Amino acid sequence: IRIVLQYMVNNDRSILELSSGNKSYLPGFYDCSPNKYETKQLFIIYKYKNEYKYITISDMFPLKLPNESHLSWFNCHQPTFH
Repeated sequence: IRIVLQYMVNNDRSILELSSGNKSYLPGFYDCSPNKYETKQLFIIYKYKNEYKYITISDMFPLKLPNESHLSWFNCHQPTFH
């Protein structure tokens, strides 16, 4: 769904906003486990200010990216020495 999310970014502000509720109804999304009683989550990795961030949210919550509070992704391939 990477390409779909890229098209959903507001280019004027470089922000991605997804409303609350079932995301499988959004264009390009698909629920591979359509059990309506099961809790769904969305895991997103994105790049912001040259740093990879990640978040896991419940399908029912709204989402707004970027967000400084999201955790930084540890890059195993490029170690940083201090």
